[in-house]
Amino acid sequence: MKVNDNKQILIVDDEQIDRQMMTIFLGGEYKLSFADNYDAACALILRQAFDLIITDLHMSFKEDGSQVLAFARASELNQHVPVIAYTASRSGLNKQSLIESGFDGHLTKPVLKNDIQNFIRSILK
Repeated sequence: MKVNDNKQILIVDDEQIDRQMMTIFLGGEYKLSFADNYDAACALILRQAFDLIITDLHMSFKEDGSQVLAFARASELNQHVPVIAYTASRSGLNKQSLIESGFDGHLTKPVLKNDIQNFIRSILK
């Protein structure tokens, strides 16, 4: 796989196993930054421009992926960056409402390596 050194992806997820999986699936092709909570995500969003943000919708702290999306949209550096919702929840997931709320797409856990790689390539092309 070709390395896209110029493509920066922020992964926001409170589960270490999911961050490790993203490293295995995407680390050879993209430069990855990780945040395990809302505050860490906001700090990164304020100081670095990303090509893509992938955020877990339901994290174990009061702020969730929707707040990460809102913060990114309000930031100068990342207001136009695609933000992808990432969730383990299959029941009650309304894909259209995610798009209407401002997400540029969604992924459902667990995700297969080829599926996430192809999805990200389609977003970043």
